Amino acid sequence: MQNLNKNGLSDVVTSVLLIFVAVVAVIAISAIILKLVNNPQLSPEASCATISIKNPVEIYKVCYNQETKEVQAILKRNSEEININLIEFILNSQIESNTWACSSECPNCNILKSEQTKTYFLSSEKPETLAINVNNCPVQSIKVNNC
Repeated sequence: MQNLNKNGLSDVVTSVLLIFVAVVAVIAISAIILKLVNNPQLSPEASCATISIKNPVEIYKVCYNQETKEVQAILKRNSEEININLIEFILNSQIESNTWACSSECPNCNILKSEQTKTYFLSSEKPETLAINVNNCPVQSIKVNNC
């Protein structure tokens, strides 16, 4: 009778088990990565390049009211193609920069609907420029004049 080499059989079983564990690990990691990639919260609806090309919001008029010490910014929404979750107003002066945010989570501020024009009032000392960001993407910057 032949004597079987037990070490040889053990090496074959170990190799098969290692290959099986590697395949299961690759499948598990692939499933996790695909789940993350397909998650809409992690992937923006529109890139900054798309937002800057389509320009969904534009500054129609901006001026500084010296009596009320407020900046009056009139914005116009151009289209509904891009979902807007956040509009940031950045007032820049020689001394400082102030930022205000308008989002769906803010009860006192409404984001523009399609083809809507809205006036926003921002308390500030006389700024030099107003810049707006849409969904954290720079869209437009304009000089602030007196009303």
